[in-house]
Amino acid sequence: MRNQFGEDINPKPETPINAAKCLDCGTVLVSRYRHDFQTCRCGKLSVDGGSDYVRRAYDEDSHVLEIRTPDELVAALAAREEKP
Repeated sequence: MRNQFGEDINPKPETPINAAKCLDCGTVLVSRYRHDFQTCRCGKLSVDGGSDYVRRAYDEDSHVLEIRTPDELVAALAAREEKP
């Protein structure tokens, strides 16, 4: 349903995303479903849980960017494409 300005007055809630980016190797990891355990190329970061739970495994010295929204995911993927 839209108001007189054409704006959606019943916006759908944003679906949470279980994702993270390893800033050491540049890998963007997305866990899409329960027990979908993903590990980056350098092995310093793993994500798990899909939309059921959030689990991270990473080294003490690793650098991680948490990704929670579709916009953050798009930005992380775009930044990865910009690198030579």
